[in-house]
Amino acid sequence: MTTEYIDFGIPWGECDMPVYGEFEDRFRHLYVLGKTRSGKSTLFLNLIKQHLDYGVIVVDPAGNVARDIASMVEDKDRVVYVDVENPLPINPLIRYGDKWGIAYQEIKNIIDNSVTYTTATEKFTVLMRELLRNTIRILTNRGTGQKNLKYIY
Repeated sequence: MTTEYIDFGIPWGECDMPVYGEFEDRFRHLYVLGKTRSGKSTLFLNLIKQHLDYGVIVVDPAGNVARDIASMVEDKDRVVYVDVENPLPINPLIRYGDKWGIAYQEIKNIIDNSVTYTTATEKFTVLMRELLRNTIRILTNRGTGQKNLKYIY
């Protein structure tokens, strides 16, 4: 078994010795400081390029870096590019086949956690949780066959 390393590049200044990190370090936080035009974005582009085969998610409000990264990927079928002009529609209620029970449980857990951590009182938490659960139940019992948020009145 060979150990893989992350190549951080060569530091700026008098030292010309490359800097490496252990591959497992990619699961830890990385804090990069530097003044404007000191190479922070270039460092991140190089790190991301080393990880493209493993899958990368980039949040880039301006979109410039994300476009650069997308252009580095050879297999364009593996790229999902989402921007504010073309939002990705997400409907957690759509499930195919017999997976609706799994979807219901996932949504119930999301609601339970969201309500528990965002409400001020326990009484309100219980009421909000029941309201949202019943809303999902209504969706599953409607005669439309459509499990979609637009069918909630």
